[in-house]
Amino acid sequence: MSANACQRKWKNAATNKAVIHTVESTDQMGNVGDQVTLQKTLAAANLDPGTYRIQIKVNDNISKQTVDPTATFTVE
Repeated sequence: MSANACQRKWKNAATNKAVIHTVESTDQMGNVGDQVTLQKTLAAANLDPGTYRIQIKVNDNISKQTVDPTATFTVE
């Protein structure tokens, strides 16, 4: 069985330049069961002032479904 994956991208909304890009798979997480909850933090102090967009893409290889929500936030 192939692993499910969660990909996170933080981009500067003005330049569309990637600031951070991470990928995790359930293979890396060990025994996760039927449902997975991920919690990550990012210190705003590490970002220059501006508007950013986060995209979280989750691939479920069992159901063959993908979700791809985005959100925009501003660092002052």
